[in-house]
Amino acid sequence: MRYGLKWLTLVVLTAALVPLADNPDFLHGNGMLVPAAMAQSAEERKVEADRLLEQGIEQANVSQFREALQSWEQALAIYREIGDRRGEGGALGNLGIAYASLGQYERAIDFHEQSLAIAREIGDRQGEGRALGNLGLAYFSLGQYERAIDFHEQ
Repeated sequence: MRYGLKWLTLVVLTAALVPLADNPDFLHGNGMLVPAAMAQSAEERKVEADRLLEQGIEQANVSQFREALQSWEQALAIYREIGDRRGEGGALGNLGIAYASLGQYERAIDFHEQSLAIAREIGDRQGEGRALGNLGLAYFSLGQYERAIDFHEQ
C-alpha cells in the first residue's frame, strides 16, 4: 500500500511540473525549474554576495555583530552556490572574527580553520596569513598559549 501511495505522489508531482517545463516564464537550472524573474547570473549573484560581505563589515564596525553574522552567512551561501572559493574563504574568515568578538572562540576556530584550508587550496598567501593570525588570537583567548604561538609563528 505504501508503494502505491509513493507512486501516486510521484505521478501527481510530475503532472504538476510538466506544464512548467514548457513555460517560457521558467528557466531550467541545476536540474530544477526556477522562475525566470528570480534567475540571476553567477556574476549578479557574486555582486550580491560582495554587497552582503561589505554590509557585514560595516555592521561589525559599529559592533552589530549579530547582524554582521547574518550578512556574512548569506554571502557565504551565495559564494558556495556560485563556486567562488576566494569569496567563501573571506566570508568564513569574517564569520570567525565575529564569533570571536562574541566570545564564541570554538566556533571562531572552526570558521578560521575552514578559511585557512581554502586559502591554502587556492594559493591565497594573504588569506592564509590572516587565517593563521586569527587562529592564534582565538587560541590565545582560550588560554592555549602554545597553540597560539604555533599559529602566529606560521
